[in-house]
Parts: sequence; structure tokens; C-alpha cells
Amino acid sequence: MSEATAPSGILVLESNPEVLEIWRRELGSLGYRPFVTADREEARRVLQSEHPAFLFCDVVEIFRNGRCILSSLLDLDRALPVIILTNLFTVEMAAEALRQGALFYVLRPITPDNLRLATEHGLARRKEKLLMPALERRQRWICGEIIVGTSDAVQEVLELAGRIAPSDANIVISGEFGTGKELFARVIHTSSDRADEVFLAVDCASLPENLLEAELFGYEKGAFTGAIRTKPGLMELANGGYSVFRRNRGASYKPSTKAPPSAPGASTSPAAWNEDYRL
Repeated sequence: MSEATAPSGILVLESNPEVLEIWRRELGSLGYRPFVTADREEARRVLQSEHPAFLFCDVVEIFRNGRCILSSLLDLDRALPVIILTNLFTVEMAAEALRQGALFYVLRPITPDNLRLATEHGLARRKEKLLMPALERRQRWICGEIIVGTSDAVQEVLELAGRIAPSDANIVISGEFGTGKELFARVIHTSSDRADEVFLAVDCASLPENLLEAELFGYEKGAFTGAIRTKPGLMELANGGYSVFRRNRGASYKPSTKAPPSAPGASTSPAAWNEDYRL
């Protein structure tokens, strides 16, 4: 079974054999492969042989004979989401099942809309659980390659970098000289959806003040004396990826009133150019 693809089979462990055919029909109509049974041992065999995406389980079956069997089911498939079927008289038992590791519970009678929502949520959770180990391994590899550190402070910042990496927001990283601000920027870039795009670090202190804007936004041929050819700006070169602007403490330049429009969807234009390009 591929880790990247969650199976479409759904197992139902139902205490009432009379409604098994209803489960089979309803799940089949939604396009899923139903496995329905009223026998716990049969449910175990299905879990081991068919690897269903998730389990609908009657709360009565979870606590039959006064012993919770949820942990033993999860031992067969650690990525298995379990959705509990209950009614108003057994909600306390359902709540205990949640504490034991079930995903959520659904009250009977189950409407078609609730069944559809429950199956969609169960499948989404299954895919998330299957992908999580690979994402965690990738994050550990990224951090180990770029950042070397095991202190609580370093781990806290790495965790924060992982949380903000999917965002398109502009990010300010501040700290003392030599603490690795650009390295943490690289962690964010490598952990993001733009990891395959360019990562461009710009040392603003090394750019002459009178040329800073031209370097950032580019210029057209003839825009000023010495502009013998069109030159794309650094912002344009980093379009679709990440641009990092390093400003050393004590830098003498003054920020331009034309601040870098690095937010997604912003636009700017090179010197002597009358059309904007999108970032």
C-alpha cells in the first residue's frame, strides 16, 4: 500500500446485522468500497488484509464485555481513523472512545449529508496521517542540513519556521550579527511550497544608496546615464521564490519611499517603464 495514496475502502463494524446492507448500499452510492461486518474478528481480518481508509465502529462493539478494544484495533494500523457510531444513550461511552484515540463520533440516525461529511473528513484525516511521517522526515532533514543546534531555543525557532513556511506573508527575522538569520530564512524557503524556486539573498548594505532602487526594481535602457541595456531587478529575478534583504546595523542608506512590494500579487515597474509586472 502506497503511503501517498489513501485507500478508498471503508470498514463498518456494526452491532446490528439488520442494517449492514444499508451501510453497503449507502457507501457504495458514494463511490467507496464498503466492508461491513457485525463480527469483531472479521473486522480484524479486513484491517490486516484490505487496509481500509478508516473505520465506522459502533460504540457498543468498542466496549463489548466491558473491555475497550480500540487500542488493539489501532495496533493493526496506526494511521487508522476511527469514527464512532452512537446515540444519545451511549454518548458517555463515545466520549471515552475519543479519549482512547477515536477521531470523532456521529449520532444516529445518520443522514445522507452527515454520512458524506463524515466520510470526507475520515479520508482527509487518513491522508494526513499517511503523509505526516514523510513530512516530519523531510523537516528533520532540512533542519539537519541547514541548522545545527539542539538547544530548546533553536528547536523552538525551527518549529516556528515550519509553521510559517506555508504562508505567503512577508517575514521579518531579527537578531544579533552572526546568529544565522539568513540560515533560518533558508529553512523557511526549503520547507515551503516554493522550495524548487529561487532563493535570492540581497545585502542591502553593499548597494550604493543612489542605485538601491534600480538594483531592486531594475531599469530600462536609457533610463539614466550609463544605462546602456535593460536590466531586470532583483525583485523580478526572485519572482515566484524567496528574496531575503539583509540590512546590517549601522547601514547608511535611507529606505526608499518605494518599498519593495514583495507581497503576492503586488506589482512594480522598472525605471523608465510605463507598465507594471506582477510579483
